[in-house]
Amino acid sequence: MDTIEGFRAVIAVAETGSFTAAALRLGISKSVVSKYVNAVENQHATKIFNRSTRKVSMTRAGRHFYHGIVHVLNEYTSLVDQVSEESTKCSGLLRITTSVTFGEQVLAPKLPQFMSLYPDIQLDLELNNRKVDLVEESFDLAIRVGSTEVQDFVATQICQFPMVLCATPEYIKQHGQPECVRDLNAHVWLIDKKMPINDWVDDKDIDQWDALFTSAPISVNSPNILKTLVKSGAGVALIPKFLVEQELAEGVLIQLMKDAIKQPLSVHVIYPENKYIPEKSRVFINFLKQQYGDNPVEPQTQGNRLLNALI
Repeated sequence: MDTIEGFRAVIAVAETGSFTAAALRLGISKSVVSKYVNAVENQHATKIFNRSTRKVSMTRAGRHFYHGIVHVLNEYTSLVDQVSEESTKCSGLLRITTSVTFGEQVLAPKLPQFMSLYPDIQLDLELNNRKVDLVEESFDLAIRVGSTEVQDFVATQICQFPMVLCATPEYIKQHGQPECVRDLNAHVWLIDKKMPINDWVDDKDIDQWDALFTSAPISVNSPNILKTLVKSGAGVALIPKFLVEQELAEGVLIQLMKDAIKQPLSVHVIYPENKYIPEKSRVFINFLKQQYGDNPVEPQTQGNRLLNALI
């Protein structure tokens, strides 16, 4: 048995939770995956998985073995890259997922420049607003905006975008310009229901902001729709600045209560904590930092800490 292939099979089953999904990830048959796993178990006299007709679960010894071989395989892959000519060539398929809004408005305009720098990399970009399982769906990287809880991922912050409270001049002329949170009670409040308001406003005003969100007559799950509603004069909304920079510059929209919004919107690239990061992924992350990040931070394990999935 090829020991490395056996280890890869064990890792794939452990991370996907089934022999069928592991076979799809590795591009081999289910029977071959089973053969590799059985060989590893026999070679090391260790039962790694409990198998039933309904599910596959890891034994206690199997979990310990899994963490060990992940480290071994990462070290092996790194060593091979260092001594191989291919390690200096950025090539291959790079699968990335991000939200529709960020992908269309922010990321897409930068991709031609990246492809001109790395013509041997083939990009597969998938835009959607659902939570994507990077391991199960075989994505190399995810770009996330906003905050949510995730486990077992590494995150690199690439940039931050301000949030702006805005409305049309015509709307403000008709309803008056708010000077504080309390004034917003007299306005039509439009919200993105996926946006946790407490991430951006002063804690002392949080109850008033919460009341506004609860009583909002219109709520949507798309920043682009929110922008359309605000531009039509329907009300006041909190929107990522990158979506309305042109409208603000042209006077189509005006920014309100600049001091009320305390925190910017963070954008991270994430990938599984135990996954080796190939050169194609590294150069893409560095490219994003150069394009967007004034003060990028180093990758850090997030565990249960806040990450993102807003837009």
